[in-house]
Amino acid sequence: MRNDSPQIAAGLLYKGNEAPLGKKLAKELFSKGGEMSVSPSRMDIFASCRFKHFIQYGLRPQEEREFGIDASGMGSIYHEALLRLCIELSRASDEGGFAVTDPLLHREFTAVF
Repeated sequence: MRNDSPQIAAGLLYKGNEAPLGKKLAKELFSKGGEMSVSPSRMDIFASCRFKHFIQYGLRPQEEREFGIDASGMGSIYHEALLRLCIELSRASDEGGFAVTDPLLHREFTAVF
C-alpha cells in the first residue's frame, strides 16, 4: 500500500509564493516582435485568471495536430503513382518492349510516397 500522505499534505498546504519572472523574461514571453500588445479581452483574461493569461499569452501552446489523409489525398497519390508507371512503361515501349515487374512497380509506387 502506498503512503501518499506527505505529498497530499504538501499539495494542500502549497502557498504558490513563487518569485516573479523578472522584466527581461516577462518581455520575452509576452511580447510579439518586441512590443507588448494589450487588448480588452487580454486584460479581462488577466483579471479573471492570471494562470490562464500566462499559458495563453506567455507560453502560447499550439494544439497538437494529427496527420491524416482523406480519400481525395489518397486518390491523388494513386494517380501520381499510376502516371509515373505509365511514363516508365511508355519509355520501355519506345525502346522495343516492356515488362511490368515487381521491382518496377515497387520503385514507382515508393517514389510517390
